[in-house]
Amino acid sequence: MNRQSYRLLTVLLTALLMLAGCGSSDTGTAVSSAKEEHGLPGRYKMTELYDEKGTSLTEQLTELSGQDQYIILTLLEDGTGTYLMFEDEQTITWTEHSITLNDETLTMNCENDTLTVSSGEETKGKMVFVRLPDEPQDSGAAPSAPASQS
Repeated sequence: MNRQSYRLLTVLLTALLMLAGCGSSDTGTAVSSAKEEHGLPGRYKMTELYDEKGTSLTEQLTELSGQDQYIILTLLEDGTGTYLMFEDEQTITWTEHSITLNDETLTMNCENDTLTVSSGEETKGKMVFVRLPDEPQDSGAAPSAPASQS
């Protein structure tokens, strides 16, 4: 990874840490209703990113995607999942309206195939994810990279 990529990665990590600074305390488990009502379990690719002031960092995110660097959120049916930032994968838990990453609970809102994850109303920081197509069931082939979405 070149020097500019490291700078962009630093910006994205800083934005993520700012988002994790405040969170809701939703500890209920509404995974089954979330699955039925919203079809939430699945894979999502981050397509937009905003810092705590509401400044868009989407251009930097798009630049990294052009280098085949992606941020993928995977929600499993059992209320667990992963947050994959390039090659760093972290375990998460989620409910119908929240996601917990690194012991910080963030607000999650689903509309159609778009998830918006934010730290709440205190800041304007947020991450926007769009659902990826489901991967084929165990075809023996290695999983493919996410399709590029504009």
